[in-house]
Formats: sequence, structure tokens, C-alpha cells
Amino acid sequence: MEIKLRPLRFFILSLLPILATAAPNFDNIIKSDMKQLEELREWIEAKNHVTVSKRGGSLSVSGDVRAKYITANEIRDGYRNIGRESYHPLVGDNKFGVAFNLLFDYRTDATWAVSKLKFDNTAGIFGGSENRIQLERAFLGFRLIDAEKFVIDLEPGRRKLDYAFDSRVQFDSYMDGLMVSYTQSSNNFGDFYIHGGPFVVFNVVPQFAYVGEIGVLNAFNTGLYGKYSLIDWDTKDYENPMLNIAFEFVVHQLLLGYKFIPPWINRMTIPYGAFLINSAARHHDYLHGHLANIAWYLGFSMGEAKKKGDWALDTNFQYVQPQSIPQFDFRGIGNGGTDNIGLDVLNPGQNRLISLGRTNFFGWQIEFLYLPTNNITVSQSFKISRSLHFLPTDYYYRQYRIEFIYAW
Repeated sequence: MEIKLRPLRFFILSLLPILATAAPNFDNIIKSDMKQLEELREWIEAKNHVTVSKRGGSLSVSGDVRAKYITANEIRDGYRNIGRESYHPLVGDNKFGVAFNLLFDYRTDATWAVSKLKFDNTAGIFGGSENRIQLERAFLGFRLIDAEKFVIDLEPGRRKLDYAFDSRVQFDSYMDGLMVSYTQSSNNFGDFYIHGGPFVVFNVVPQFAYVGEIGVLNAFNTGLYGKYSLIDWDTKDYENPMLNIAFEFVVHQLLLGYKFIPPWINRMTIPYGAFLINSAARHHDYLHGHLANIAWYLGFSMGEAKKKGDWALDTNFQYVQPQSIPQFDFRGIGNGGTDNIGLDVLNPGQNRLISLGRTNFFGWQIEFLYLPTNNITVSQSFKISRSLHFLPTDYYYRQYRIEFIYAW
């Protein structure tokens, strides 16, 4: 050890004359560096001041960090569909994940811009991921009319459909298009709104879809609300019959709910229910003459999770027939979806059509949120479902999820 340290001693001793010579200049060097740091700090502050305050707007940055665990059991025709010794042994029945969401919101009196980046990765050294980045939201807006009783806004860009439209079983696709909104307020009759617009489905073809929703909130100051939405996917004819089947959907939804605070629990309580029907559904052989084009759900939520000690509960029952909602826009309980097969797919080995799909089930789910601190949320959910009789493949599915969220 002593031999190894001698070169280091020699190197330090050789620097002493140089350090002694340079000592009188240390003060000047430090003062110069401090001045440069101060100038840099002033430049950064001035730059931020110009880009936000002097332009007359306000910028808000928020986000959340998540850690989650999911365990599931998926049975297909009496046999395990995921996990070891199953149809899909490489698909785990226990999953760990991490996520980070970052939201930017800049607003002036009549304009705004909103963006959200989603980083959602599977945990693990082996089998994990580190590159799943998604632009979930990016749109700008401006107010065309700002009257005393109503406003009209335009918002071109991207958002998830469920960001603007309300449903427990649909609106999982992106709306890359133009949103037009009309909102009117009344002290006696409640708040009225209508919004919607076109958006891109296929960029190259091209193909567009159309969506709209009309609603009344707090009708006659009673807490009642109602919403009617319509989304039209059936806007283009293809030579490929499978593509035509995939877009045979014009989905109508009527949603009713009631907001009130029962005196015995003093918590916001909302019973709600919705009925959906696909008016573009057609008869197909794989459904054996049935037109399975309706869906409905019933549920209630209670509580609001905003600050430390708050809790919120939501539970609902869902009934979804296979032709009621397109596979790519479905966001309900489902049956796990591991097979990733739609309603009508040609089986090359047997030269026949097999019908699976995610939208052929009845099921129940419950979600509970609790805030142990102002920033941390603990979210737990349980869901269970069983296939309906319309399709030959029988599914049984259940899932439990726990998620820890730090929001700022």
C-alpha cells in the first residue's frame, strides 16, 4: 500500500510551487466565477419572465409518478390462458409497472395549449421496458365567442376520446381532429353543452370518423344530469370485407345520473346508468342470426379524493354484446384480451372463421381511492367477468390491481 501512495505524494508536492504562485489570483478567479453565475441566474430569470408573464398567460406544470402491481386469472374454455402451463406461457399473470405522466397547460384570456406525455413501462431487469413514451394529449384552443351566457371554442389537435366524452365502456381511441364546443349557463335550467367534431381514423386512405355529445348538467338545480353521444365509425367502404366488419359501428349512448349529498354520510354520491346501441350492426353467420348490438351499465360513485384523509368509491355492472362497441374503442372490463383477436378472424389452419372478441361479456368492477397524504393516492380495483352466449369461445376473467400515485 505504501509503495502505491508514493507517486501521489510526489505529484502533490510538485504542485505546491504552482499553487503558491497562483494564490494571489484566487480571489479574482472566485469573484469572476461568482459574477458569471449571477449573470447566468439573471438571464434565466429574465428569460422565464419574458416567455410566461410578459405574454399575458399562465403556465402550469403538473404530473404524477406511479408504481403498480396487477394479478389476473384468465380462463378460456376451461383452461388457463395466461401464466405458466397455459395457452400463453410468456404472458405473466402477475405484473409490475412504473409510470410517469407530465402535463403542461398554458392559458391566456382567449387561447390555450395543453399537452400530456405518458411514460408507462413494465418493471423488471429482464422482460421490463424503458422506452414506452406516448403523446396522449396535444391540442391548442381559442375562444371564438365569449358572450354573457354562452361561449364557443375550437380545439384542433389530439386527445383521448374519454377526455371529452363520458362512458364506462367506450371512447378509448384517440381523437386526432377538431373539437368544436358550445357551452351555455343558466341559473334556472342548468348548464347545457354540445361538443364534437371530425377526426382521423386512417391517415393514408384517408378515413374520418365523427363524434358528438350533448348534455345538461344540474338540470333545474336538482342534481340530475343527462348526456347523449353519437360516434360514427362506418364512414367508408373497403374491398376487404374484414375491414368493413371492423367499422360497422354507429354507436348511440344515453347516460343519466344524479348528484346529491345524503345527510347520513355527507359525501357526494352519484348513481348513474347508460344504454348503448349500434345502429349500423348487420347480421353475420358467426352470430347465428343474432343482432348482438346493445350494451348497458349501472353503477354509483361516492366520495371525492382531493386532500389527506379523503376517499372515493366507484362500482358498476356492465353488460356488453359483441356488436355494440368496436374492439379498438372498447374500454370496459372485457375478458382480458390476451388472444388479441377481433370478432371475425380467418383461422388459416382450419380454414374457418373463429370469433372471440373483447366485447362479449357481463361483469362487475369496483375501485377504491384513499389519500394518506395530500400528494399520495392509493388506488385499488377488482374486476370480474364472464362471456355471454353469443360467441362459441367461453371466457372467465378476474383481475386485482393496486397502484401508488404521487401527484404534484
